Amino acid sequence: MSIRYPPEVEAAVRELYETYSSKEIAQILNERFPELPEFTGLKVSSFKSNHGLVPGRCIKPKGRSKFPEGLLQFMTENVKGRCTSELAQMVRERFGIDFTVQQARTYIRNHGLVSGYDSRFVKGTPAYNKGMKQEDWMSPEAIERTKRTRFQKGQMPNNHHEVGTVVLLSDGYLVQKISEPNQWEYVHRMVWEEHNGPIPEDGIIIFLDGNSQNCDINNLQMITRAEHVRLNQNHLRFADPELTKTGITVAKLSNAAGKKKRSLKND
Repeated sequence: MSIRYPPEVEAAVRELYETYSSKEIAQILNERFPELPEFTGLKVSSFKSNHGLVPGRCIKPKGRSKFPEGLLQFMTENVKGRCTSELAQMVRERFGIDFTVQQARTYIRNHGLVSGYDSRFVKGTPAYNKGMKQEDWMSPEAIERTKRTRFQKGQMPNNHHEVGTVVLLSDGYLVQKISEPNQWEYVHRMVWEEHNGPIPEDGIIIFLDGNSQNCDINNLQMITRAEHVRLNQNHLRFADPELTKTGITVAKLSNAAGKKKRSLKND
């Protein structure tokens, strides 16, 4: 059931959505409306989407832009090779306005500007706050806000699964949690090894009926990777297990014949 927020919340989001990220807006709303259920970045994103509040795509009233004249030219001339935080600082110094990093990011995107700045960390580059205490790089207010969402000793995340839990993946395979904190194994491989021992490096376990959720040992068969390729190439996999077994035999013979032919050619 969706939550009905008071009009003051919508007004606040409309005031903030073009300037701040969803996570930042959530923090502001939590401070303004402590009596309401806690806001998260995801909730704010959904709220904005439901109310058509997409930065750069909303219908703005006609009239003068809220940004000073000459900003576009300034940004165009200085965007190359600079990060958004540096650009935002340059705009604040040049025009004397309050221009946040998020505003700079949105402005660049909306006007099709490309900085070419590579913000990825180079391997081996130390974090800027390495060796620093939290109070050295965060304000007391920011530290206080983090206390609400910190994990307590012994606390488990909401999506924690107990050992033995079986989950269906999006690709149709079943996996089972075998140990903490987050080690999983495919169920069909576990079943095969339980009956037949370790699977060799070149081995693949397939489902004879094509159903990846049917992990009964009678529906599983180990083949080599080469045989697996041949099965797929020649469309030798079927819903009927017996036909698939025949297809495996054909794949084995085909690979053996190819190997023999290559051997004679080399001789």
